[in-house]
Amino acid sequence: MISTPSVNAAALVAIDMHVHAHHPETRSSEAGRAAEAYFKPSDVPLDLDGTAAYFRERHMACVIFTVDETLSGQPQVDNETVLAGAQRNPDVLIPFVSVDHMMKLVLNIGIERFLTELSQYVEEDFRRWDLFD
Repeated sequence: MISTPSVNAAALVAIDMHVHAHHPETRSSEAGRAAEAYFKPSDVPLDLDGTAAYFRERHMACVIFTVDETLSGQPQVDNETVLAGAQRNPDVLIPFVSVDHMMKLVLNIGIERFLTELSQYVEEDFRRWDLFD
């Protein structure tokens, strides 16, 4: 079953709509050091649970997704890892998966199961909003 985020919007001060899920080796790579030199050093943890704690402490949530690292050559965080992190931290991590990598997930769990779970999720999501009742 696809889980739905359990974010309590009323308790939040903000939602960051653009947060990259980084591989733990990012900071020690050449591309990671170049990014840090450009963007300045950050105290945001790179692991998903640390990222969740960072946002939770600030009464924020975030939409988190993997980054295509084809050009940088850095290790990439896969969709399954992003989804697992969001399942562990549903109060602050809202997962957004990459379509290019979705086919791997579909092939692993099967198209019928994928479509069934997706349709259930969409239906449940619509029921959460008064506008669609």
